[in-house]
Amino acid sequence: MAEIKSTLEIAMERAAAMGGGDRQELDREEAVRRGQVAGRRVLNGDLKPAELLGELADLDPAARRAARAAAVRVLLDGVPEQKNLALPALKALCEGTPAEEELGGLVEAVAAMDQAITSLAAALAAEQAERLEQAGISGSAVKPNPLAHPDYQARSQQAVAEPAARLAQAKQALARALEG
Repeated sequence: MAEIKSTLEIAMERAAAMGGGDRQELDREEAVRRGQVAGRRVLNGDLKPAELLGELADLDPAARRAARAAAVRVLLDGVPEQKNLALPALKALCEGTPAEEELGGLVEAVAAMDQAITSLAAALAAEQAERLEQAGISGSAVKPNPLAHPDYQARSQQAVAEPAARLAQAKQALARALEG
C-alpha cells in the first residue's frame, strides 16, 4: 500500500536529490506554508481567529515565528475588506510580540478608512435628497442611494486616498515588526 508523505518529507527528498538543503531551512519553509494556510483558513471562515495560534503551537520557536509572519502577511491582504475576520486573528498573532504596538496603528488606519467612507456616503445621500427635493420629489418613500451618485467613484477614491496610504504604511510596519 502506498504511503502518504507530508509536504516536509517531499521537500526533504527534493533537497536531497538536488544535493542541498538543511533540515532547519526545510522546517522553516514548511512553517511558512502552514502559516499561509492557517491565514487563508481564517479569511475563508474555516478557522476561528482564537484557534489560529493552536494551529501553529506544535512548531519549534523559530519555525513558529516564521509561520506567524506568513499568516500575518496573508491576513493583512484581507484588510480592510475582511477586517472582521483578519483583525481578531492579527491581534491573536501579535499578542505578546513587538508587533503588538504596530497593530494599534493598523486598527486606527482601518477606522479612518471606515470613517471616510461613512462620511462620504452621508454627504452624497444628503446631496441626492436635496436634488430630489428640488425636483419636487419628496416623502418617506425617497431613499437616497450614495452608491448610485454619479460622482461616487471619483469622490470615494479621493476620500480614502489619505486613509489608504496610512493603512498601507501600517500594514508594512506590522509585517516588518513580526519578521524582524
